[in-house]
Amino acid sequence: MELAVEETINVIEESVNKDIESNLQKKAAIERIKSMNRLEKLLVNKQIASKFLQMNGLDHLEKYLYDLPDGSKPSSILKTKLLTLLRSLKVDSTHIKNN
Repeated sequence: MELAVEETINVIEESVNKDIESNLQKKAAIERIKSMNRLEKLLVNKQIASKFLQMNGLDHLEKYLYDLPDGSKPSSILKTKLLTLLRSLKVDSTHIKNN
């Protein structure tokens, strides 16, 4: 199960890094959007989702909302997909840090 959580985190990190790279090259940054289906498939498993949350997975998902280097904001499509994914997770106050 821990490998599945690591895979989930890797999907997030790779997508974010590819979007940053694409943005710097003045190309469309769509990797985060494309990765959402894969994330949904991984996190539909309640055990994986629970472990993901315990391992500070929300800190990684937060990166999907960061501005790109040129200052552009995440697309509304990405934000909608992310919100849908977050609603499917059983997030409680122990998973949220006060930063």
